[in-house]
Amino acid sequence: MSGLTSLVTLDLFGNLIADITPLAANSGLGSNEFGSDSIDLRDNELTTDDCADLQTLADRGADVDQM
Repeated sequence: MSGLTSLVTLDLFGNLIADITPLAANSGLGSNEFGSDSIDLRDNELTTDDCADLQTLADRGADVDQM
């Protein structure tokens, strides 16, 4: 995931994702020439351990849906 820097919309709803470190490492996720990248992480296995990575994505301008 960290090498896919041209993503604009990423729908990961309803998976068993427990570690989003590769997403946070993707420098291409955030704001782009079209606006904010959209990342749907609802209904996954995220925990408080993922808070820093979620904040990294949000700080870059990504629109992260996690609830």
